[in-house]
Amino acid sequence: MTLRTITLGGSRTGPADIARIARDGAPVHLAADGLERATAAFEAAGEIARRRPVYGRTTGVGANRTQQVAAAEGDAHGLRLLRSHAGGAGALVPAEQARAMMAVRANQIMAGGAGLRPAFAEALGAALNSGHLPQVHEIGAIGTGDLTALAETGLTLIGERPWSGGGRGESPAPIALAAGDALAFCSSSALTIGQATLAWADVAPLLRATQVVAALSLLAVDGNTEPYDERVHAARPHPGSVEVAAAMRRLLTPAPPPARENAPSRTPRTGQDEAAPPPPSSPAPPTGPGEGAPSPPTGRSDDATPSPSSPAPPTGPGESAAFTAPAPAPAARIQDPFGYRCLPQVHGPAVEAVAALERVLGVEINAAAENPLISAADGTVHHHGGFHQAPLGLALDHLRVALLHTAHLSTARLATLVEPAFTGLRPFLADAAAGSSGVMILEYTASSALAELRNAALPAALGHAVLSRGVEDHAAFASQSARQTLRAASSYRLVLACELVAAVRALRQSGLGPAIAATPAGAAYTLAAARLDPRDEDRPLTTDTETAAALLDTFATI
Repeated sequence: MTLRTITLGGSRTGPADIARIARDGAPVHLAADGLERATAAFEAAGEIARRRPVYGRTTGVGANRTQQVAAAEGDAHGLRLLRSHAGGAGALVPAEQARAMMAVRANQIMAGGAGLRPAFAEALGAALNSGHLPQVHEIGAIGTGDLTALAETGLTLIGERPWSGGGRGESPAPIALAAGDALAFCSSSALTIGQATLAWADVAPLLRATQVVAALSLLAVDGNTEPYDERVHAARPHPGSVEVAAAMRRLLTPAPPPARENAPSRTPRTGQDEAAPPPPSSPAPPTGPGEGAPSPPTGRSDDATPSPSSPAPPTGPGESAAFTAPAPAPAARIQDPFGYRCLPQVHGPAVEAVAALERVLGVEINAAAENPLISAADGTVHHHGGFHQAPLGLALDHLRVALLHTAHLSTARLATLVEPAFTGLRPFLADAAAGSSGVMILEYTASSALAELRNAALPAALGHAVLSRGVEDHAAFASQSARQTLRAASSYRLVLACELVAAVRALRQSGLGPAIAATPAGAAYTLAAARLDPRDEDRPLTTDTETAAALLDTFATI
């Protein structure tokens, strides 16, 4: 398959572009106007440094900012700076994170504020296209610039450190270091931004898949769709809640069947059809404050007999008529537990949080955030704190906490799927053998993954540091937050996979597949049922959860 070339130009590159470069190996092209901006800034920086002090070019860095560096020492000063700052520790970052860092840094250089020669962007682009990678350690940044990672990369670009990655053909030719290049190259959080971009690329589709999995669980427990009604969310119009409710309505609404369609459509229950008599085994509504308590089985017996309120099949072959959505059946419960009823209110903030992260990333990927900022247009330099990653770190922290809350709902829905009072099926969706455990262990696995997510959700911004003799007296710890978000995404995927395995088994045992086939959620069930092992006897479920976890990316497109 031929991959689409991504153009980097310092102004319009998005998070999805960086993810495709990092994970798919998409080739890159450097825009001519971006290279021109970099050239203009480089030339302006040299002229400015000849007439006034410029941090990192004519001075030391950090607490050494008051020490002047002679012009003749500029390149030697830069080399010392790269060598002294290449002090990263821990494991080497994975290849996809190194590629994300390289793509972000090349793009930022072409924003035209670093005063860095375009040769650095060109070398990074060439290395991306040939598969050569710098060896970069993950530990060393605190959210005020990825100094260690970029110093290691800088030493690689000038030929002092070897390239890795088993690239194709020759590695990029070494760049001769000029005065001012070192700090201009290192003054970025490109690795953190790249890692955050990959975390965004993981979480965004999982949040879309969550709605599909939740819809399957709702169908499996004969849930009430009133909480997703448009009027409910028009009365309290938080954007995320409105979006999630609309997605649930779409997933649960049957599409018009093709001509001569014979299969019945099962319409989710709304609780509004007071004229229709309840099923014989429908429970009485709760009378106390515990409205979401489990209710007795809703008419489906252990032998998968459909509920009495399910639509009757056609009585003869070839019966069809103009499509009319079936009238809603009465709700099995007046109110479901929060895992269903409060899904828009809890999952909605996570949807908003991932959108907010995307907006922050769109700024950071194209930002001229280097300190100092070189303005080629008017020949000025501005010393500033635009490198500080508080906006990114806080957006990541917010997303993880929101993700934890929506994960709690997934485990709550899983609890209803193993409960006969909600499904009308055997405990734990087990087979008929006495004492069978069925999917019992999935609750433990999901809770274990949830605990990992909870640990990762701790806000990194709670940290604090005062460094370089007190000159740098705050830190965002965005790099830690980015890595925590990558881990959180992996844990959340496992939580959701456990729910999916149980939901598909419940729907299979209930025999509801044909009745929901006309809905988008039914299409998801058909896809999952074809991939997941149909056997109900007690057996290892690891393969099931792995298969379900892989299916979630496809679910995100339904």
